[in-house]
Amino acid sequence: MNIKHLAMMELNDEVLLENRYRAMLAGLPPGGLTANQKNGRYYYKRLYRGCYEYIGSEATEMVRNLKLRKFLEVSISTIEKNKKLIKALCDGFLSPDPEIIVPSLPLAYRPEGGENFENPYFVDYRGWEYSPYVKDERFENLLTFSTVKGDLVRSEPEALIANLLYEKGISYHYREQIETCSTVFHPTFCVAVKSDSCFRLLEHCGCISSPGCINAFLLKIEKYMKSGFVPFKDVFFTFEDEDGNVDMKDVNLLIETHFR
Repeated sequence: MNIKHLAMMELNDEVLLENRYRAMLAGLPPGGLTANQKNGRYYYKRLYRGCYEYIGSEATEMVRNLKLRKFLEVSISTIEKNKKLIKALCDGFLSPDPEIIVPSLPLAYRPEGGENFENPYFVDYRGWEYSPYVKDERFENLLTFSTVKGDLVRSEPEALIANLLYEKGISYHYREQIETCSTVFHPTFCVAVKSDSCFRLLEHCGCISSPGCINAFLLKIEKYMKSGFVPFKDVFFTFEDEDGNVDMKDVNLLIETHFR
């Protein structure tokens, strides 16, 4: 995993923490807090709309809430600075991927024909992407949505995810049959992850509020774990809301973090 992927993971953590802190902040009383210390005791005043209100020397709920407000405000400000730094790193990060470096070289330094650099990580993922593979044929009548790449998939969210992978130049197979440990899988997407020289699976699990989809999701996790796949490391999951929509911002972050 390269620096950009680690940065994207940290960015995701920062965003989640910021959302949590902002939700906490929304429920707190407004204003600031000042204190004087005398004989080992603190005497508090609340500053609100330019006026000071004496609170007292006890750690009342108002005092605790104003202290928490200050902590959250400073934390959120720090997170916002971190997000800008991480984004600048990601925007400026240059991939050492041979498929990107080689075409940028002057003509004299490019390989000819089938020639290739002796690099153990140089894998022809594009060749793999368009090579024949055994597909899941159980639901062919449900494949009614077309992708930019030319695949037929089962739903609009699956098409959106497939198109995003294709637009990012990430190689994938749709519903490839994978057999391991005497167990057969048909993941929605089998994705070639060039940065880690491995393949990861991406399962689209339908509506998160549907009991049927949740039960199927839990069964899939159990099945994957019994076969040695680690959820959220080897196999990842996406969901739809009650209206059948998928949050593509979250999907984009997931792809950038784990599938590049």
